[in-house]
Amino acid sequence: MSRPLTALEQRRLLSQLLLVLLPHGWNLPVWLSALVGLALGWQALRLWRRWPPPPRLLLSVISIAALLLVIVLNLRDGNGFNRELAVSILVLFGALKLLESRQLRDAQFCFLLAFFLLLTLFLYGQPFWLAAYVLVSAIFVLRNGLYLCHPSIEGQLSAWRFLGRLQLYGLPWLVVLFVLFPRLDRPLWQLQHDPGRGITGVSDLMSPGNIGQLIRSTEVAFRAEFSGARPSPDELYWRGLVLWDYDGRSWLPSPERRAFARDIPAASIRYRYRVTLEPHQQRWLYLLDRGQQVLDNDRGNFTVDGEYFRQSTVDSRMMYRATAVAEDPEVMDTPTLQQALYLPPGNPRARALAARWASLPTPQQRVNAALALFRQAPFGYTLEPPPLGEQAVDDFLFRTRLGFCEHYSSSFVFLMRASGVPARVVVGYLGGEYNTLSNYYIVRQADAHAWAEVWLPGRGWVRVDPTAAVSPDRVDQGIAAAINDAGAQDIRALRTPDWMRSLRWGVDGLVNGWNKWILSYDSREQLGMLERLGLESNAMALARLLGLVLASLLLLATLPLLRQRGPKLSPLQAAYQQLCQQLAKAGCPRQPQEGPLDYATRLSQAFPHAARELQSLLTSYARLYYGAAVSEQAMQAWAQRARRYRLPRH
Repeated sequence: MSRPLTALEQRRLLSQLLLVLLPHGWNLPVWLSALVGLALGWQALRLWRRWPPPPRLLLSVISIAALLLVIVLNLRDGNGFNRELAVSILVLFGALKLLESRQLRDAQFCFLLAFFLLLTLFLYGQPFWLAAYVLVSAIFVLRNGLYLCHPSIEGQLSAWRFLGRLQLYGLPWLVVLFVLFPRLDRPLWQLQHDPGRGITGVSDLMSPGNIGQLIRSTEVAFRAEFSGARPSPDELYWRGLVLWDYDGRSWLPSPERRAFARDIPAASIRYRYRVTLEPHQQRWLYLLDRGQQVLDNDRGNFTVDGEYFRQSTVDSRMMYRATAVAEDPEVMDTPTLQQALYLPPGNPRARALAARWASLPTPQQRVNAALALFRQAPFGYTLEPPPLGEQAVDDFLFRTRLGFCEHYSSSFVFLMRASGVPARVVVGYLGGEYNTLSNYYIVRQADAHAWAEVWLPGRGWVRVDPTAAVSPDRVDQGIAAAINDAGAQDIRALRTPDWMRSLRWGVDGLVNGWNKWILSYDSREQLGMLERLGLESNAMALARLLGLVLASLLLLATLPLLRQRGPKLSPLQAAYQQLCQQLAKAGCPRQPQEGPLDYATRLSQAFPHAARELQSLLTSYARLYYGAAVSEQAMQAWAQRARRYRLPRH
């Protein structure tokens, strides 16, 4: 049966919706957040001024208009039924439903809707702080729901203590279901995400400016944890893609080269490491330069250039283990040689310079000549280089001489090819910030990098980083030490005092632990856990173990119900029983058939010095216990008085 809501209950509904919707302010459009904030503000003002609720007809018109506005704006942006539209409608209806909530049934609907709104927060991300926020918010909503459905218990039951006990009771079930319930590689359903949201990382095209924009971001690209020895800073080149084709402006991958798979080399392992990769909406993984193996991942393959491609894009956080091994030099065939020397027309001054180097007897000397050019001429490292003209390489080498990794790698490979040395561009990441508190590398988008590889007889493909010739700090100390541009405040902010750096590392350690042990716990990790326990690692063994543990928990949960328990005492009876136990210890126990008045008479004879107080206590109890209409406050007052009573000494 429904009833009108009190002012206190309406304020509680408003507070719980504010708590639930607060994180959505970072995810939804600004205009929608403003509209919802206006609705909640008006509701708060109405409750404060005690205005009557708006007419339902007016709210219906506003709801239809707001729904049409959300759909039209979403379609105008070219989006279909995606995550943003679904969550926007749910948030909007939550705010409008609060405005019309007058009866208990309306409040119960808002109570249930709050849990759906909390769950939608995980559609945008699953950081550890959000899980803690949702847990606290859910407990607050449950408390409101408890008082809403059972208003008579307020003042008699501590809701926080009661809900805390429920959390403890459910914790073993939560742990067992998380660890042993069969994990899915992908969710059963998934709303379409906005592909343009956020920074996706390195792309498969390198042209002037695109890596520079990426370097300005301090977002985490991946984290790498080494088992055993760690590489030196000049070895931390995280290989992503190899670019072969140059059109005078941009470098592109070679589809022909990707068509050939590479055999995994059988060689001694140099480094073992585990990578936790953030979603970047591409198919490739990042590995420690050439000569790699990817363990426990059978959904991809290596190309002949050392790239690793999965069958599907990395659209969610994933974890993989890998090793770095020594690799034999690659044999240069004719098609590869032709591709590694091809250049489009243009850039005559760079060609003339390279032609002079072509007379040098060895390819290594030509490489040294190009590096010497970058060291000696007034080249500079900056994220704000001047724009380049149609002859981009000539413009950079002989006019601007300011740029970052993509300018130097592009011009270097051009010079090498023009001088007769096979060369190619490699893009990925360089270095990373080592978290000494948790012992892993934090590789950010700001660490995006491009370098070169040249083919030398007897050595195969050899890495050459021309950026290091201009800015050695970029390799030795990272991007934060090499950048001083005014427009790179976020990068320069990484150069913090030691105590701030330790604090940042501590927080990132919590994030990494959450990602590694909770979010990355998939079917592969689950079966691996069974292997480490010495059990059979398959789905049937997992199902049997889950059933056995759940049956044991169920048995433990039913044991208290099997015990013989007496009738539950009210607070008044419990306080009386406690008083009787105190008096029994003093030498005058109450007989089973003895009532409170008869017991008071016998106590007066046993303890004459306390007769008046004992007569008053037990007479008041008899009046409260057997009275027809007794207030709850009176019973609570007697219970407190009885608990505080102490029998005086003679």
